[in-house]
Amino acid sequence: MTPYARPTVLALLLAVTPPARAQEAPRPAPAPAPADTVTRVYEIRDLVQSARNYADSNAIVPPTRMGEPRGRQLAELTMQMAQSQQALFGGNGGDQAGRKVRRASPYDDIVHLVTDTIAPESWKDNGGAVGSARVLNGQLVITQLPEHQKEIEALLNDLRAASSRMVTTVARWVMLQPEDLKTVLKTTAGAGSPVQEVDLAALQKLPNDRTQYRGQTTCFNGQTVQIASGRVRTVITDTQPLVSAGASGYQPTVSFVQAGAMLEITPLLLPDGSAAVLDVRSVASEWNRDPVAEVVSSPSSATTQPGRASAGAIDRIDMVVQHFGTTVTVPVGRPALLGGMTFEPGQQGSGSRQLYLIVEIVAAISPK
Repeated sequence: MTPYARPTVLALLLAVTPPARAQEAPRPAPAPAPADTVTRVYEIRDLVQSARNYADSNAIVPPTRMGEPRGRQLAELTMQMAQSQQALFGGNGGDQAGRKVRRASPYDDIVHLVTDTIAPESWKDNGGAVGSARVLNGQLVITQLPEHQKEIEALLNDLRAASSRMVTTVARWVMLQPEDLKTVLKTTAGAGSPVQEVDLAALQKLPNDRTQYRGQTTCFNGQTVQIASGRVRTVITDTQPLVSAGASGYQPTVSFVQAGAMLEITPLLLPDGSAAVLDVRSVASEWNRDPVAEVVSSPSSATTQPGRASAGAIDRIDMVVQHFGTTVTVPVGRPALLGGMTFEPGQQGSGSRQLYLIVEIVAAISPK
């Protein structure tokens, strides 16, 4: 018989004690926010307010744009095109699973710009323990260290200065003879410079009838604006046949056609403010005579008298029109001749009138 060996106390303890598990290193507690953080409120509604463009916003049209949709018609057409694109490509404001997706707003863009530019590691949304940024009723509420608040204020001021620059433009349409043009053009422009500068003092010495139109407009940097002046007449440009039981007729399409001058311009200042890139469209026109109505007819199968034609009238206009568009760089404070041509192409010789457009950027204002 084998003698029984009594286990030791240590062996018993090892037998009943489970093996120790490997323990994870404790995560460090987030550092408390410094006590000297400050909360400031910044006005940013002016930074997200975009300047409205005024191209094609007027029901009055130059003769070169008769029949085009204008004003409310253009807005409705734009909305219909957007809806058609959504239906075609399945755009419904959601993701592929059909869940609604919150689209970023201009306010979100400003918040992301601040938190990604100024001490990005300190913001709570980025895993930090100091800064927070929220928008409330167009106000940006920020909690940060004082030194970072100064950087945020400087960043917002830089954005405001860039987006709030104002530009004043003066346009002159002048009717010149070839010898007049030689008098008003300066010869001090740089060699090979495509910009032809104009001597306004020499222009003012010419007879008063040389300047046909003069206009001035002030707008935001990069904004599209339009000015127009002249006489307007109601013109029927098209007719659409309408047929009902036992009768037919025509529905007219009416345009308000202007004779005079129209300028559409988009100025974009260079960063140093020394010059501006101008996108320009100019139309100048004159009535030769009143519009003449021309009757158009087509047989109507819905009339009660077979073979009888229903008739409508459209207007045939007789106008002299000059139209050109261009994009150029113009020095600030120096009038430049952008273009021109013979106003009445049928006239030949030295007596033919030449209509030119002179544009001057007279002010480029930045807020203080």
